[in-house]
Amino acid sequence: MAARFAIWDMETGNLVAAYDSEDAALRLLADSLTQHGATYVASLALVREDQRGRLRVLADGTALVERARAALESRRSSTPRSHAV
Repeated sequence: MAARFAIWDMETGNLVAAYDSEDAALRLLADSLTQHGATYVASLALVREDQRGRLRVLADGTALVERARAALESRRSSTPRSHAV
Protein backbone atom coordinates (compact mmCIF):
# COMPACT_ATOMS: atom_id res chain seq x y z
CA MET A 1 0.00 0.00 0.00
CA ALA A 2 1.35 3.42 -0.97
CA ALA A 3 1.15 6.44 1.29
CA ARG A 4 -2.26 8.10 1.68
CA PHE A 5 -3.02 11.71 2.43
CA ALA A 6 -6.06 12.41 4.57
CA ILE A 7 -7.84 15.57 5.61
CA TRP A 8 -9.32 15.44 9.10
CA ASP A 9 -11.73 17.82 10.80
CA MET A 10 -9.97 18.55 14.09
CA GLU A 11 -13.13 19.81 15.81
CA THR A 12 -15.26 16.72 15.13
CA GLY A 13 -12.57 14.10 14.56
CA ASN A 14 -14.20 13.13 11.27
CA LEU A 15 -12.35 12.12 8.14
CA VAL A 16 -13.17 14.66 5.42
CA ALA A 17 -11.37 13.03 2.48
CA ALA A 18 -8.45 10.75 1.58
CA TYR A 19 -6.24 10.84 -1.50
CA ASP A 20 -3.37 8.92 -3.05
CA SER A 21 -1.37 12.13 -3.54
CA GLU A 22 -0.61 15.20 -1.49
CA ASP A 23 -1.33 17.39 -4.54
CA ALA A 24 -4.89 16.06 -4.75
CA ALA A 25 -5.44 16.77 -1.06
CA LEU A 26 -4.05 20.29 -1.48
CA ARG A 27 -6.42 20.90 -4.41
CA LEU A 28 -9.37 20.14 -2.13
CA LEU A 29 -7.95 22.42 0.54
CA ALA A 30 -7.48 25.23 -2.00
CA ASP A 31 -11.10 24.82 -3.09
CA SER A 32 -12.21 24.80 0.55
CA LEU A 33 -10.29 28.01 1.17
CA THR A 34 -12.10 29.68 -1.73
CA GLN A 35 -15.54 28.35 -0.81
CA HIS A 36 -15.47 28.33 3.00
CA GLY A 37 -12.62 30.62 4.07
CA ALA A 38 -9.51 30.44 6.20
CA THR A 39 -11.29 29.75 9.49
CA TYR A 40 -12.73 26.52 8.10
CA VAL A 41 -9.42 25.35 6.61
CA ALA A 42 -7.65 26.16 9.90
CA SER A 43 -9.96 23.66 11.63
CA LEU A 44 -8.60 20.85 9.43
CA ALA A 45 -5.39 18.80 9.41
CA LEU A 46 -3.49 17.22 6.53
CA VAL A 47 -2.18 13.82 7.64
CA ARG A 48 0.09 11.36 5.83
CA GLU A 49 -0.33 7.64 6.44
CA ASP A 50 2.66 5.56 5.40
CA GLN A 51 2.75 1.93 4.23
CA ARG A 52 2.89 0.69 7.82
CA GLY A 53 -0.16 2.69 8.91
CA ARG A 54 1.86 5.28 10.83
CA LEU A 55 0.32 8.75 10.82
CA ARG A 56 2.12 12.07 10.63
CA VAL A 57 0.45 15.49 10.67
CA LEU A 58 1.90 17.46 7.76
CA ALA A 59 0.09 20.71 8.54
CA ASP A 60 -2.81 22.07 10.54
CA GLY A 61 -4.14 25.44 11.67
CA THR A 62 -2.54 28.50 10.09
CA ALA A 63 0.22 26.39 8.51
CA LEU A 64 -2.46 24.46 6.61
CA VAL A 65 -4.12 27.71 5.52
CA GLU A 66 -0.78 28.87 4.11
CA ARG A 67 -0.28 25.60 2.23
CA ALA A 68 -3.81 25.88 0.80
CA ARG A 69 -3.12 29.48 -0.27
CA ALA A 70 0.12 28.41 -1.95
CA ALA A 71 -1.70 25.61 -3.80
CA LEU A 72 -4.39 28.06 -4.90
CA GLU A 73 -1.84 30.58 -6.16
CA SER A 74 0.09 27.85 -7.96
CA ARG A 75 -3.08 26.71 -9.67
CA ARG A 76 -4.00 30.26 -10.67
CA SER A 77 -0.56 30.98 -12.09
CA SER A 78 -0.52 27.75 -14.12
CA THR A 79 -3.99 28.31 -15.62
CA PRO A 80 -3.69 29.64 -19.18
CA ARG A 81 -5.30 33.01 -19.64
CA SER A 82 -7.17 33.91 -22.76
CA HIS A 83 -6.28 37.15 -24.49
CA ALA A 84 -8.98 39.24 -26.09
CA VAL A 85 -8.32 40.17 -29.69
